[in-house]
Amino acid sequence: LVNSVWQSNPPDYDGVLAGLDGISVRGLQRQRDLAANHGLAVHGSIDLSYFAEIDGNAPFVDLKGGIAATDISVGGFGFAWLAGPEHDDWHRLDLRTMSWSSLVRTLQTARLLIAGRHHAVFAACRARIPFIAIRQNSHKLADLFESARAHIPQCETRAEVANMLIWAPRNRGHFDRLFDWMNTRKMPESLVEAAPPAGKPAGTIASAYAADGLAIMANARGSNIEAGRLWEQAAGTSADPLKMRVN
Repeated sequence: LVNSVWQSNPPDYDGVLAGLDGISVRGLQRQRDLAANHGLAVHGSIDLSYFAEIDGNAPFVDLKGGIAATDISVGGFGFAWLAGPEHDDWHRLDLRTMSWSSLVRTLQTARLLIAGRHHAVFAACRARIPFIAIRQNSHKLADLFESARAHIPQCETRAEVANMLIWAPRNRGHFDRLFDWMNTRKMPESLVEAAPPAGKPAGTIASAYAADGLAIMANARGSNIEAGRLWEQAAGTSADPLKMRVN
């Protein structure tokens, strides 16, 4: 089982999982799930799509430093585009009509991506441009960010997107940390290397995020009260979070 998103599944297939020659999931959250709920210690790796080759001669659109955007997943409705006059100057990228190489080369000409699809985020990482990730119906991106210890939040509302439009360009260091970490990952040479056999967990897998990291992400989304509570937790104080100043 390679490149798996094992999320919120019942124990019905635990016997099948234990009998596989190998299992590889996409990051810490999936590893934590399988260890805690299925009794398996498994290998973690980023989505293998990241390693796809880029054709330097592929056609692309020069966005001239503009903002690119993909469609987003809307529960019960499939995918849709964010609409409104504040989005009129965003360049819409339809991933159904673009090759991987064309997408990456196009994003290399943008300054920022608004991403509702996880492969678009991976393309932005290859292009090394900041992005605003819209939360999806899976943990794929959360897995990636936590595995890299990158303090990059996902947005759930338009207001959070508006906050991130300011935060993302000003906090390039969080994105560079992710890009540099991904650049150290290696494409496995074989399925045996990609998915080694599962073992027994040695213990629980803790979150890679401390309270201060969670506070950074809450503040980036504009959730200042949540950030205040987390900063209080990080500092070990009993200060009233409503009176705390979060920059």
